[in-house]
Parts: sequence; structure tokens; C-alpha cells
Amino acid sequence: MIERLGRLPVRGGEPARQREAHAHGGEPGRTAAGGRLLAWLVPGVPVALALAANLYHLGVPSLWRDEAYTIEAARRPPGQIFALLQHSDAVHGAYYLCMHAVMSLLGRSATAVRLPSVLA
Repeated sequence: MIERLGRLPVRGGEPARQREAHAHGGEPGRTAAGGRLLAWLVPGVPVALALAANLYHLGVPSLWRDEAYTIEAARRPPGQIFALLQHSDAVHGAYYLCMHAVMSLLGRSATAVRLPSVLA
């Protein structure tokens, strides 16, 4: 059976250049690199626009109550965060530990606290 499949014509016996043109929208001059660029641009442009829109004035409104509580919980050392989780908010433990690391690097500003949510 493998021998029979090897003899089947590919797209009616078209030469390789014509097959490549059909694979990339039918334009004979279009290359695989152009197709890869388009494949990156289609999701990349909306992602870049959304990122820019979310980063614009990121730290301007004051902190909301839940953001202030996140700072309160995440500013503690990891041992105290684990102790806190035994009494309340156990579902947020990984988030508080990640925010502890973020706040260690970037500080406790509104921008620093909101940045991980924007990047996610």
C-alpha cells in the first residue's frame, strides 16, 4: 500500500513552485517568509494595541480596595503569607506569592501592582 501512495500525483502533477503559490494564497511571487510574517502580524497587531491601551495611564486611578488588600498581604514575608492562608484567602496564595516577588522588584505603586494583570 505504501508503494501505491508514493505514486499518486500531487495536485495534478503541478511543479513545486506552483504548489507553493497555491499554499500561500495563489500569488506566484509570495514566499513562505511572507506567509510567516502575516501569521505573526494577524495576532500580533491586536495584542500590541490591547497592551498599549491597558498600559496607558495604568497608575492614574487610585488603588481599589482589593488592590490595597493585595499589597497588604503580599508585602509580608513568604512565611507570614502561608500563615495568612491558613486563616483566610487560601485560594489566593499563589497570587500573593507572585505579587510578593513582583513588589520586591518593582515596588508597591499602583502601576507595579497592576502590571502583572495587564501582561497576563
